[in-house]
Amino acid sequence: MCYMLLALAVGLLGCARGSGPASDGVGVCYDDFSCAVGFACEKEDGALPEDAGNCVPRNDDSCLTDDDCQLGTLCVAGICQTPGGNNGGNNGGNNGGNNGGNNGGNNGGNNGVNNGGNNGGNNGANNGGNNGGPVCGDAVCDPSEQETCEEDCGDPNACREDGDCGPTDECCAGSCAPRGTCRRCSAHGEPCDLPPGTGLEQQGNWYCAALADQGPGTCLSSCSADFTADVCPSGSYCLDVGQLNPVLVCLPSQCQTSGQCTGLGENNDENGTCITFDNNAGYCFNAGNAQANASCTPGSDDPNQICQVDHFCLSEDNQPTGICSPLCDFWGAGNCPGGQACGLLTIDTGVCFPTTSQGRAPFDECAPVGDWCSAGNRCFELQTPPNRCLVYCRLGNGADCNGVSFQGQPATCQEAFQDDTTIGLCFP
Repeated sequence: MCYMLLALAVGLLGCARGSGPASDGVGVCYDDFSCAVGFACEKEDGALPEDAGNCVPRNDDSCLTDDDCQLGTLCVAGICQTPGGNNGGNNGGNNGGNNGGNNGGNNGGNNGVNNGGNNGGNNGANNGGNNGGPVCGDAVCDPSEQETCEEDCGDPNACREDGDCGPTDECCAGSCAPRGTCRRCSAHGEPCDLPPGTGLEQQGNWYCAALADQGPGTCLSSCSADFTADVCPSGSYCLDVGQLNPVLVCLPSQCQTSGQCTGLGENNDENGTCITFDNNAGYCFNAGNAQANASCTPGSDDPNQICQVDHFCLSEDNQPTGICSPLCDFWGAGNCPGGQACGLLTIDTGVCFPTTSQGRAPFDECAPVGDWCSAGNRCFELQTPPNRCLVYCRLGNGADCNGVSFQGQPATCQEAFQDDTTIGLCFP
């Protein structure tokens, strides 16, 4: 049992019942937490928890928390004790000592230092003496009950901050390590150290993330515009990886083709579909058994409701189910089955959509708005009727509008979407 954690829980309950400690230590009380430090709540024999008592001075070393003890002592097993042992212990003195111990006196030992030491210290030590207990993070283990850090409080070198470690150590991934050996983030993509069981930890302006089942973490730059390239280096994309609260990071690319999406799933035996974005980034999505034109359910865990490799589940107007449709090369050939046209899924990836009922060539009149006239060519509502089929283009890439013209005037790629500096439309 880790007594400091237990004492904290008891303290919260005590404060809820009482009205707070009396400033002078005396007065009505309901438990020890209603009294000032150095006082205890005394009640008549047989009193119930809700019965009042009186705050009286303590005359022994009993305690509930460290606050009940004098400076330099800790509450261990309900008794105020000197950390590291009675007046020294085998490996530490009252205030530490690198070499305090059998030869150590009340203040450290022959070679003890006043405020610390590898084997002592104001807050105990890994090898504390007769009555003290080793410090595990913020919890003290009680050796009188045969407790050990390894069994009950985790790693004996556990820490939460550098101050929990010796003068030559630092807190690294939850354990004390020699200073200078811990890998902390200072640049995107470099390795970093994570505490065991932690998947994501902020380190300065970066996040250390566990991107693999084994090995060190990876430093990821933070960003602010979800689902865009934002400030991310080439080969990454700004995505939200937070579970409870948004955490936007530049997530490294996983693939450029679906052939790189293998070994997925719990048993590492599943294949996936690679969907690429701009900024040279692509990510693997689980694939299932549903074939082209079969019914599918977005977000389903059922393999029979997940589309096969290189297909995407298209659903209209947020319907709960959709149809598996093949991916296509939006900026290339854009080949799709008859009655379908390659439309935009991401800035870099296309998927085959049903074609419009009216309109096929660029600048044709078309209906309905939002459907695709032909590969890369979509029906838009203009300020002046009628609706027209307009061709998508990448800003800065003049070749996307080659051969596109309206009434004999060649078209060029122009900005058409607010706040979008990557995609435009071909206009004369």
